[in-house]
Amino acid sequence: GDEFAVVLRKNINVDALINRFQNLITEKFKNEPHKLSISLGYSKFEENDHFENVIRRADANMYSVKKQKKASQDPSFAIH
Repeated sequence: GDEFAVVLRKNINVDALINRFQNLITEKFKNEPHKLSISLGYSKFEENDHFENVIRRADANMYSVKKQKKASQDPSFAIH
């Protein structure tokens, strides 16, 4: 699978953005013969944080979601 990162401004509502993304993807691929699976992990900069740590936490969160989906056999869209 492909992985990518998005860096957002400080005052962005992440939950609203994720919900919008999920709805757009679901709508776009609703008539496809195969179900699309997306695992999203995110992290926020903390005070005195380093970029590498933020990416590492987001990556760990994404893999946690993948593991949960595999264990539950639920290939749906998931976020952590």
